[in-house]
Amino acid sequence: QEAQSYQRQLARERDRSELLLEINNMLVSNLNLRELLSALSVCLRKVVPHDVAGLALYDYSINQLRISALEFPTKEDLFVEGEIIPLDGSPAGRAFTTRQPVIMNEPGAAETPVAKRFTAAGVKSCCLVPLVSHDRPLGVLSVASLRENAFDAEGAELLGQIAKQVSIAVENACAFRKIE
Repeated sequence: QEAQSYQRQLARERDRSELLLEINNMLVSNLNLRELLSALSVCLRKVVPHDVAGLALYDYSINQLRISALEFPTKEDLFVEGEIIPLDGSPAGRAFTTRQPVIMNEPGAAETPVAKRFTAAGVKSCCLVPLVSHDRPLGVLSVASLRENAFDAEGAELLGQIAKQVSIAVENACAFRKIE
């Protein structure tokens, strides 16, 4: 019994390491935020099942988050790239300002237009993690599910590790966009 448990743990760690390597390889070759999120979402689904993925980046000019990329294959019309997400009173704002993951099993409890549309689209749970590079917060990576209680602390911790890699890719993509 103990040996089987240990083998399962080793297999899980191997799968996580393989995922992190796969994501790293994908991130370094992608400078378009929408394509980056789409490829990331595909990789993530293997270990963090989700129906929606999003990137919201901090906009210094307005001191708010702005939706930069969304991956919601079935209901894209419900979400607007470029939409502003307030730092106060939103789960994304809380993840950004506290620099801690936020797991929500009632996304509709937040009183933002985005949260209300998530609920209308059938989203039942979400996990948001901050994107931080060189001790500077860049934004938030989020995944959401149509299932209840789809995310736990272990999934949030893995997403946090992935967010560290995503932060570097986002920084590169933003720098590339400025150069262009």
